[in-house]
Amino acid sequence: MDWLIEALLKMAKLDAGTVSMKKKTVNVSDLLKKSVQDFLIPMELREQNLVIDCTDMVSLRGDEYWLREAVGNIVKNCMEHTPAGGEICIRAAENHLYTEITVSDNGAGIDKEDLPHIFERFYRVDKARSRETGGNGLGLAITRNAILLHRGSIKVHSIEQQGTTFAVRIPLMYSE
Repeated sequence: MDWLIEALLKMAKLDAGTVSMKKKTVNVSDLLKKSVQDFLIPMELREQNLVIDCTDMVSLRGDEYWLREAVGNIVKNCMEHTPAGGEICIRAAENHLYTEITVSDNGAGIDKEDLPHIFERFYRVDKARSRETGGNGLGLAITRNAILLHRGSIKVHSIEQQGTTFAVRIPLMYSE
């Protein structure tokens, strides 16, 4: 219940435009390690393998709190839809225009009919499974809004029974 209230408050702040993004240089390798911290034990219990591929040279400019929230929500989603023995891979790279973070899994994938709706608040792909895992349909909506406040983009590519990849791009010239 506490998590639901906290998620609703985050969503309300994002919707109301009352969130002030703290722009600072963020080391992406550190960001990724902090983002997955809460999921390491559940992944171990599920026998899921986590791979993080990011050098210490990759950075971006943004609000570390909201970026951690966004990446963490994506990782949580992937973890919940990846079977035992599956793999979740996070990669980050920087070019002259943006920093890209991709989170991929080899899980169940997302049905084509559900794909356009996964960033809508309260939308759950598998309602019965979501009740088991505690999903409430707010995590990816919060993620999308946090990324948009960084003037970034988020896209998802999924193939049923093969896996899903989320790609987040944050422009290097992010400014107010």
